[in-house]
Amino acid sequence: MARSLLARRYADSLFSQSRVDDALRWAERAALEAEESLDKDTLAKAYEVLNYVYAGSGREEPLPYGLMALQAYTELGNLRHQGWCLNNLAMQDFGAGRWNESLAKFRQATGLFRRIGDTAAEGNAMYNEAEILVRQDRYAAAAELLPGVLRIARAVEDDELVALALRETARSVAGAGDVDRGVAVLEDARSRFEAIGEPTEVWATDLALVEVLQGAGREGEAAKVLDVLREPDPPQAAFHRVVARRHLAEGRTDEARERLHAALAVAQDDGDRLEQGRILRDLAALETDGPQPETARRAAEILNSIGVVAG
Repeated sequence: MARSLLARRYADSLFSQSRVDDALRWAERAALEAEESLDKDTLAKAYEVLNYVYAGSGREEPLPYGLMALQAYTELGNLRHQGWCLNNLAMQDFGAGRWNESLAKFRQATGLFRRIGDTAAEGNAMYNEAEILVRQDRYAAAAELLPGVLRIARAVEDDELVALALRETARSVAGAGDVDRGVAVLEDARSRFEAIGEPTEVWATDLALVEVLQGAGREGEAAKVLDVLREPDPPQAAFHRVVARRHLAEGRTDEARERLHAALAVAQDDGDRLEQGRILRDLAALETDGPQPETARRAAEILNSIGVVAG
C-alpha cells in the first residue's frame, strides 16, 4: 500500500508539471502495486489518479478507470471520493460532447458534496453545471443555480469563483433579454478578475461582452470593445466568429465568410462542437445561392447533439 501511495503522489506531481507520459507510467505503477496489495481503497485511489491524468490530458483511457474507481468508492461508502470521481467523469463527458450526461454527473456530485458538508466542492460542481446550461441556452435553468453558486463562493471567500459565477450570470440574464443588466454584471466580473490578477479571464470576459452586445444588435458598442481586444495566440474560434459578425455588420460579406471558415477550422481542430455549430449556423445565414440547407442541417445536428436549445 505504501509503494502505491508514493507512486500515486509522484504521478500527481509529474502531471502538475505537464509531464504526462511520466505521470501515466507512475500512475500505472501505483495501480499495479495496489492490485497486488488487494486493498480496495488503495486500488480505488490508484484508478482515480489514472482517470484524472487521462481526463486532464485528453488522452483515451485503455480501461474505464474513472468508472472502476467510482464503483470501488461506492462499495466502500466513500462519498467524498465518489463526488470527485463523478466530477472527473463529468469533465470527460463534456469534452466528448456528451453534455447531458455531463450535467447528470455534476448534479450527482453536487448532491454528494452537499451531503458531506463540503461546501466549496459543492459550489464548484454546481458552477460547472450552470456553465453547461448557459452554453445550451437554457438560461432559466442556469439562473436557478447561479445565486447558490455565488452564495457559496462568497461564503468560502473564493474570489475567482465569484467572478466566474458573475460572468455566467451575465450571460444568462442577457440571453433571457435583460442586456443592460448583463453588461453591468460583466463589467463587475471583469473588475474582479483584474483585481485577482487573471488576465486570461479578463480577456474572456471582454469577449463575452462583445458576444452579448452583438447578440443585442448593439454593433457600435461591440466594435469599440473589439477594437482593444487583442487577437489570441493560439487562435480561438469564438474570436474569429465575433470578428466575422463585425465584418458582416459593416457590409464586408466576403471578409466575414473568410473569417468564419477560419473559425470553423480552429473549432474542428479543437473538437469544439458548440463553436462548430454556431459557426455553421452563421455560414448558413450568409449563403443565399449555395448549399444553405445542408450547412444549416449540419449546424442543427451538432447543436442538438450537445443539447443546445433550438433558437
